[in-house]
Amino acid sequence: LTDSVNQAQVAVLCGTRNLSWKMAKPLFEHQIEFNYLEEELLPDCSVKDGKLCLQNQAYSLVIADHTVSGAAQEILHVFQKQGGHVLDWRPGMGAGEVEDLIARPYVFDPAACELRCTYLKKDGVPVMILVNEGETEVNTVLHLKRESVAEVWDAWKGTMQPVSEPSCDWPLRLKRRESRILVLQRE
Repeated sequence: LTDSVNQAQVAVLCGTRNLSWKMAKPLFEHQIEFNYLEEELLPDCSVKDGKLCLQNQAYSLVIADHTVSGAAQEILHVFQKQGGHVLDWRPGMGAGEVEDLIARPYVFDPAACELRCTYLKKDGVPVMILVNEGETEVNTVLHLKRESVAEVWDAWKGTMQPVSEPSCDWPLRLKRRESRILVLQRE
């Protein structure tokens, strides 16, 4: 998946030497993809159509657990004026506040705290990588809003199976430490 671009809508502000696991944990547990964004990179960002943009990434939500100052604060102010969201993280905050501020192209029902998900585009084709990082089986349903599952790849078995009937509601069962790659198609 070289040259793919993840489609994270959320940036978690961090320093060059610190990453907040407290902010990341509820995002991981609810399959909300995010990227850490070093505060010192904010002046290199642009704002376009309510998105904070840095190279191939475009964020609609920035989460911070500290006060931002200087040039970084100015770019976040412009971002908010154009419709972007900045969320001040506080202890006890959950994923619900984040989910209310982003338009996710997928949701898992129920959320599975040990399921990790990344949503990428490779040459314009949407791909999801799903990994069960837990010790027990994950059973959930993936609901896609604009796409359907077209192929299922199993890297461990070396199989790539087309789906006979593409579906936007996909039952997912992953055993302990198992993974799948889903190739999606537009509905």
